[in-house]
Amino acid sequence: MTDSADVDALEYDRDRDGSDDVRELLAATAFEAESVLVYQARVSECYERRLEYVDAGTDRFGLQFCQVERDASVACEVDREQLQATFVRVPVAYEDTLSEWSVGDSSSCRTNSTSDDGDESEAENDTANAEDDE
Repeated sequence: MTDSADVDALEYDRDRDGSDDVRELLAATAFEAESVLVYQARVSECYERRLEYVDAGTDRFGLQFCQVERDASVACEVDREQLQATFVRVPVAYEDTLSEWSVGDSSSCRTNSTSDDGDESEAENDTANAEDDE
């Protein structure tokens, strides 16, 4: 998404968990200096895809995801899939179609990262997810 007209054209089938987060992310995006990437993929109903990192440049971007099991309190069926959309704000105002992009997916997530001074902290990304059962 490269301008507010893209946001206005966005349609949701129905409100799901995370829909408000997506709306807030889009409303807070300064499209003169930023863009929002939207990536959709199917994932097993018993798993959640998390964004580990983003590599964004002026003519390319890369997304790296990992999968984790959903909380045991969440009812699911291993053979059922859901569509998960991930919205990622990047500090690049894309104007044209990107010439290079990649998406990676690993089966496990890194949970903590260690800074130079030895402190552990949770990795943070400026993202919002919305899921839709199918």
